[in-house]
Amino acid sequence: MEPLLTTSTALALCAAPALAASDMAASDHSVGGICYQGHAEIDGNADGKLTRDEVARSTKAAFPKLDADGDGVVTQAEYTDCLNSTAGMMSRESDRSAENMAEYDTDGDGTLTRSEFTAAGQEQMEQAQAGSPDEPGIVRLMFVPTDPQATPDYTTWSPDDFAVGSAMMFAALDTGASGDLTAEEWARTQAKRTDRSEGLREEFDTADADGSGDLTETEYLGMRQGKAELATQRAAASKDEHRAPPVVYYRYDSTM
Repeated sequence: MEPLLTTSTALALCAAPALAASDMAASDHSVGGICYQGHAEIDGNADGKLTRDEVARSTKAAFPKLDADGDGVVTQAEYTDCLNSTAGMMSRESDRSAENMAEYDTDGDGTLTRSEFTAAGQEQMEQAQAGSPDEPGIVRLMFVPTDPQATPDYTTWSPDDFAVGSAMMFAALDTGASGDLTAEEWARTQAKRTDRSEGLREEFDTADADGSGDLTETEYLGMRQGKAELATQRAAASKDEHRAPPVVYYRYDSTM
């Protein structure tokens, strides 16, 4: 059995449109493409757990999509242009308010932690998979773009897909980048994807181990594995030991 990169945690899987499963077929910049969601599919068997092999396979799938000119390496411009391509995108309007925030603020301290937010998303995912999606609840917690003409079929979203929308929404609402949502941040009816170019450039430079100005596939894999290891540590520190390992934490905590 392959070793898992995770321990049980409160930060469970959440939801977005059916993105990851269609990644290989989608245009790189469309909903479902790597430049939209940040990564190729990573939880290959959709079991809610991540192995080192799954991280390696998803890296191999993602790398050529980042390498826009196909020269075998990824430049800083290619990296940032792709992964920052959704800057400015708006979510659908929701009914978030100070009143309904209390439904998710389980410790009653007046803020929403990432753990509380993603746990609420887990419940939305389970309800949708049972055939009874709560669209207002999903739109509160998931980044559903304004672009699609038709309402998505939430019953078809995978756990990996739910993770995309949850992480995108949390990052868009967390305008102070504190890791928690205040009542004021939560109550915004629409969320906007922020410009992440500065952080992505710093991330790129850290991953560029040889200082060449390009990322090789090996360097990119090292970055991805490092994020997974960091996420493992954060998952181990979770207060709730009864929830499934969080794909959202491994994929999006550092990138969204």
